[in-house]
Amino acid sequence: MIDGIAHSFGPSDFDRPDGDELRRMCDTLGARIGELGHTADASWATRAGSAQQQTQSLLYNSERIATAFSLLHTPAGSTIRLTKNLHVCGDCHSALKLVAKAYGREISARDASRWLLSNQVDRVRVAINSNLMCVRI
Repeated sequence: MIDGIAHSFGPSDFDRPDGDELRRMCDTLGARIGELGHTADASWATRAGSAQQQTQSLLYNSERIATAFSLLHTPAGSTIRLTKNLHVCGDCHSALKLVAKAYGREISARDASRWLLSNQVDRVRVAINSNLMCVRI
């Protein structure tokens, strides 16, 4: 929740007033984590197309858009909390760990079956079927 509003995002969800800014931030995230060694795992892509198109689609997964939105609209150093109603793909799982490191943020992500806590010092904790609650952004 940011300023009392819960935000939700879908894949390639840029049809909004700040869509261009979110797209640029997603591209920046991709570049920053690439500098830390991340290479997109196209096997997680759900859209058909060339390897480049599949890699591009991973940059615009809903959790990456939500993370970009959070980085743009929350104070530096604050925790980012994400909730996803489906499973977080392996590529986004790896990417979120590196985003936390690149931006000095703690990122808590909750999907349908697990809780991921990642912070800037590369510690990750996954709890299966956790009853923890988090704020949806």
